[in-house]
Parts: sequence; C-alpha cells; structure tokens
Amino acid sequence: MKQNDLDNLANEVLRASDNFEACRQASLEAGLAALSRRRRQRRFGAACAVACLVAFGVVVIHSLHESLGRNSGAIARAPFFSVSRPPDQDGVKVIGDEELFALFPDRPIALIGKPGHQQLVFFDRPTQAIETLRR
Repeated sequence: MKQNDLDNLANEVLRASDNFEACRQASLEAGLAALSRRRRQRRFGAACAVACLVAFGVVVIHSLHESLGRNSGAIARAPFFSVSRPPDQDGVKVIGDEELFALFPDRPIALIGKPGHQQLVFFDRPTQAIETLRR
C-alpha cells in the first residue's frame, strides 16, 4: 500500500472506534482494492514482456531470413535480369539466345532456367558473399 493509503486507513481506525464493524468493512475493501491494483499491474507487466519477446523474435527471424536469402547456395548469386517473352505486341521485338548474347560481347553471362522463364546472369561482378570468401 502507498503511504497515503496507510494514513487514510489509520485515520479511519482512530475515528471509527465506536463503529468498529464499518471500519473493518472499509479496511477490507481498501485492502482488496490495493491487491486488485497490484494484480492488474503484474498482469500488464507480464503482457508487455510477452509482447516484447514476440516482437523481438519476429525481428530476429526476419533478419535471419533476409541474411540466409542473400547468401544461400554453394555459389553466391550474381546480379541477374529476368528474361521472359512478353505477349506479342506491336513494337516489341522478341530476340533469340544468340542475339541476346551478342548484345553483351566480352562479358561472362549465362541464361539459367526453363525456356521462356530464363534469367540472364552476369558473372563479371563478384557479389559481397564472394568477396568475403576470398578474404
């Protein structure tokens, strides 16, 4: 109990010597209110702690997922561009693999994936994962 509550209770006990039952009831109600307030505070603190732990867990899992996604696989990912055939539209020219390779002479590149859903990968710029492996 707070000091103010204790002072109020002591004053009521001293004033209510003739009406002991009313004083007893007031004391009981004040004590129950104080216990209820402490229980609410503990529950609120526990709920805040659980919420903080859950938020921390989500942040850790997200950061792990991001870091594993960037550095996964035996060969580090190189920068790539997705090559897919758009629907036939006026003004769009679809080129073949050889014409695509001719656009980037003297650069190590590869087409990876199923036909129509291939990715153009450039191997002349090492990624951060390759740099760390070289150290």
